[in-house]
Amino acid sequence: MFEEEPYTGPLCGADNVVLTPHVGSAAIEVRRRMEAEAAANLVEALGLA
Repeated sequence: MFEEEPYTGPLCGADNVVLTPHVGSAAIEVRRRMEAEAAANLVEALGLA
């Protein structure tokens, strides 16, 4: 998420950067990874790992 959207900062001109709005997290692949990371963080925080 950018502080202001649409983002118009210096990264817009970089060839090696991909910028997406925060709705980019709606992709199923991203959601699965977010869920897995959240679960892993919880397991670690509870000392179960």
